[in-house]
Amino acid sequence: MGAINDAFKLYGPDFPRVHGIYLEHGYCYSDPAMLALARPCNSEKPELWIPKEEADAWWIELVVGKDSLRHLYEHLPFSLNLIGWAREFKGKPQKRFYNFHKLKEKLNHG
Repeated sequence: MGAINDAFKLYGPDFPRVHGIYLEHGYCYSDPAMLALARPCNSEKPELWIPKEEADAWWIELVVGKDSLRHLYEHLPFSLNLIGWAREFKGKPQKRFYNFHKLKEKLNHG
């Protein structure tokens, strides 16, 4: 199963719309084994789309594939202080942010 198929499983028929938004306004990386959609954001209000000059974090909308988060670091065009995403906790999505450089180090050596 490829990364695109995994993305369709997560987003269903809405995936082409979300992918299009990130292609136009965010950052996308895709190969047969990995797909990532990301954008610069402010960690206090990650739902807002802002210029990269105003950002303190990367918002990861989607990253699928084997070792995908670790490989994502190789493809982000620049670093920011934080990196975050939403995870399900007790049935509700919870937004979490982590130190960009510490997480990168942990993924590369953990």
